[in-house]
Amino acid sequence: MSYQLIPLHKNLKFLDQCIGVLNDEWPRSREARRASLLKSYDKYPSLVLVHTESNALLGHARLSPVEGQKDASFLEAVVVARLCRGRGLGRMLMEMTENYALSLGYQKIFLSTHDKEEFYAHLGYQRCPPIVSFGVHSNLLSNPMVNSLVQKLIALPQQLLQRQSWSPAGTAPSSSTQSGPPPPGPPPPPPPPPPALASAPAASTVERVSVIWMCKQQIN
Repeated sequence: MSYQLIPLHKNLKFLDQCIGVLNDEWPRSREARRASLLKSYDKYPSLVLVHTESNALLGHARLSPVEGQKDASFLEAVVVARLCRGRGLGRMLMEMTENYALSLGYQKIFLSTHDKEEFYAHLGYQRCPPIVSFGVHSNLLSNPMVNSLVQKLIALPQQLLQRQSWSPAGTAPSSSTQSGPPPPGPPPPPPPPPPALASAPAASTVERVSVIWMCKQQIN
């Protein structure tokens, strides 16, 4: 069998197939998915793995910029079509994508995962600190805007702490210049909820998912 890794923006005949494969894994409106995929371009493409004889789209991966690292790329939206899994196509997709990234000058590849660490470790990826990437929206932001935004996000928790006026529970903050009548007390607590019916289903709990960041250094 023969396979090709093709930049989607140069072969838009695969666009509808690509939308289907991605939405099968991560449901989203077709219009939003189409708009995202059409942002593929030469430097940071959406890449599709295609079976050359049948023109069937078997997988997808996207390269995105890493803020502050021009020789690195963030690999995202890596997926193999559900009906084609278990045939080694995931490894093939990764190896072909890495070679394509290297041809563009990216010597380091970052990715994130929550359940495929073992798979990526077998391909040479190692855990690393988180990186900053705006994905398909990176071309909308100039570097000064990105740096300003990142700095504001870093400083935000400290600013909130400085603005918060702490006082013991049930008391108002004291002030030497305070005048006039004291502020009203807190409202009464709400009544307790009615007892749950025996037949009512238990409330579902949200499981916290940890994100693992990984990277791989490539050699020319």
